[in-house]
Amino acid sequence: MWAMPELFASVFENDTYVLYRWQPQNMDPFQEALIAGNTDLVENGCRQGMEPYTLAVDMQPRNGLALLRLAECTSLGGRDPAGALAFAEQGVALLGDHPWAMQTLASILMNTRQPVSPQYGDMLAIHQRAVERAEQGRHPELIDTILKSLYRSLQPTVDKPQLATLVQQIIGMADRNYATDPTRGHQTQLYRNYVQAGLIYAAAGNVPRAQAMYARAIALQPETPDASLALAALLQKEGRQAEALNVLADATVSDDSQAWPYVARGKLYLNQLYEADETN
Repeated sequence: MWAMPELFASVFENDTYVLYRWQPQNMDPFQEALIAGNTDLVENGCRQGMEPYTLAVDMQPRNGLALLRLAECTSLGGRDPAGALAFAEQGVALLGDHPWAMQTLASILMNTRQPVSPQYGDMLAIHQRAVERAEQGRHPELIDTILKSLYRSLQPTVDKPQLATLVQQIIGMADRNYATDPTRGHQTQLYRNYVQAGLIYAAAGNVPRAQAMYARAIALQPETPDASLALAALLQKEGRQAEALNVLADATVSDDSQAWPYVARGKLYLNQLYEADETN
């Protein structure tokens, strides 16, 4: 079983759960600095995080996690783009292409608009490495983060066949994870992965693949409206109004307690009325 750090002590354990108790007395100054920085990063967008992260790196200059957190903090608000990238590359080198490290590198590159170092290739190559490491290290919990990062990083010049191959690889990993443990929680996660993949395909102009991803999401959880709303918006953008209305009608049948499909359906009807008025 995976061991929790010494900051936590096991107080109960069975075949399914382990209950831990927080032991702050075992926290050393380095851990205190990291936790202070993490708290400020999440709650305040790193207004004070530079100081605790810098302190953590001073105490452990070869700690990849601390370096990447400092890089993340430094990249926000355009503080020091070149310095942020330097910290990030040091962190990645120390963590050995850990998938979280690669995804964080991609995020920092997007925040700072710095050119990608030749050793990493382009943004697709960075995400490819993150996916490969996630598969090798069995980190399915990072799938959602990688998909969101990939979506944020899309450029008009993206290699669309390469992008499609990468998304298929990510979704394949998500499918295998759900097949291994088909719980409701994992089903919901897979649903979100399908929707995110659809958004990526749609942004890249690959309408058939986007439509297919949304359809898989709807088949998996028809009562959840996100995929139906995204598919209807895509079809409307393509001028396929009748199909969009059918998708929204099906969504209201699947769960009539969801308001958003009704709202979207009403807006689409209004758009059709306005267009008819303008034509007449």
